[in-house]
Amino acid sequence: MRPKYKINFVYRPEHKIYFAELKNRLADDFQIREIEWGEDLKLDESFCLVSEELKESINSECFGYIKNAQIIIHDDGRDYNNLDLYFVVKKFEEIRSLKSDFTQLGSQIENEVSRLQTWYRKQVPMREQKNAGINMYSKHKSGSRSGGDFFDTFDTGATIQLFLTHTNSYLLNAKILEIVMEYKMSDQTQIEKIVSEFAQLATQFEKSHFHLSIIEVSKRDLNIKGYQFGRNEFFSPAGNLHIMSNTFPVSEEFTKEAYFESKLGKGESLVLSSIGSIHNWQKKMNIKDYYELLRGASKPKDDMENIVLKLYEQDSLEYDTSIIWLEVDSYGIHEA
Repeated sequence: MRPKYKINFVYRPEHKIYFAELKNRLADDFQIREIEWGEDLKLDESFCLVSEELKESINSECFGYIKNAQIIIHDDGRDYNNLDLYFVVKKFEEIRSLKSDFTQLGSQIENEVSRLQTWYRKQVPMREQKNAGINMYSKHKSGSRSGGDFFDTFDTGATIQLFLTHTNSYLLNAKILEIVMEYKMSDQTQIEKIVSEFAQLATQFEKSHFHLSIIEVSKRDLNIKGYQFGRNEFFSPAGNLHIMSNTFPVSEEFTKEAYFESKLGKGESLVLSSIGSIHNWQKKMNIKDYYELLRGASKPKDDMENIVLKLYEQDSLEYDTSIIWLEVDSYGIHEA
């Protein structure tokens, strides 16, 4: 039987009713302590939630607040009703037991996120997705530098979307993962929406490196559109498309400059290489050889494996290497 963790509910007497539904819902998993607000109130170090009216009064001492029986995290305003609260409180208790030294605490958080990233990569060493005559393959190899790549794909029904980010911050990577997960669960799946969310996130990590590539492919007519911020690269082995790296920061101010449109043909491929792939190759070999290798490629899965192994056999990788290969079937049913 898992242990019960303590949660403090803090409220003025007239707001007690707001907590009734939430208390009943959580009682089986948590030891709940109800505390009436007073000027001389002294809270213990348990996980603390307050009524919305008190969030400004004791904001620094509490995790979040309650609004309409929902848990709101006060640093970003999102509704965390569907979050595994038990897991969050458990982590809160674990972090609380650590030493109070800020540097050591920050190191512990980064290590936790690093282990999450390592676990994630082991689950998806090679991805393969096939839908409506559009095939997507991806290969990842971790590097020694902090941060690294994150990529994901999303089938909206009418389109295939692909996201690739590269950062030098584990904490920024964790936030990116959270945004992508919430985006895929939402009703609004326009790439403009997630670009805007990434741009807002970038303002919180102004000192971190943040490279972002997003592409959307229409299943009906193979039209593509997307955004390119930074030094990832899109390349068509047939030579029809080469979207080079740039210096645009992830920002609303540069969305017009970062936007692109094109079209894929039947049997055509498009390869997205992370900035780490390019850097690792440039440190060991001529970058022209990389594109020559892509031009001569014919079997995406085998060719990606060979590229990564060619890099890795030279030495351990300094940067994360991610290669995503999008291929259209020659006999797919698409409008011309």
